[in-house]
Amino acid sequence: MPYRQFWTSLCRAHRAPSAVGCPCCEKGMQEDGPSQCPECAQVFKGKGWEGLEAHWRSKHPDVMAYEDFRAILCPAHRHRSDRASGFLPLGPHR
Repeated sequence: MPYRQFWTSLCRAHRAPSAVGCPCCEKGMQEDGPSQCPECAQVFKGKGWEGLEAHWRSKHPDVMAYEDFRAILCPAHRHRSDRASGFLPLGPHR
């Protein structure tokens, strides 16, 4: 069975605790860069992730459910439009 078919056949409870990292970080997407889909690089012109849910549900349901995708985003990428996300950046103090 192909991996994607196997992965999508699992229930959400078995997919969620996987060791998969943030897909945006894995693709090297900057948190202050344009909002892009990490799967196909579609750029979103709205504020933050506006339009991502509809885009993901229509274009990438075979990759994973939208809820699972949102769950594995790191805090910096999950709250792109909310700078008070509770994410503590690493590096020198500004």
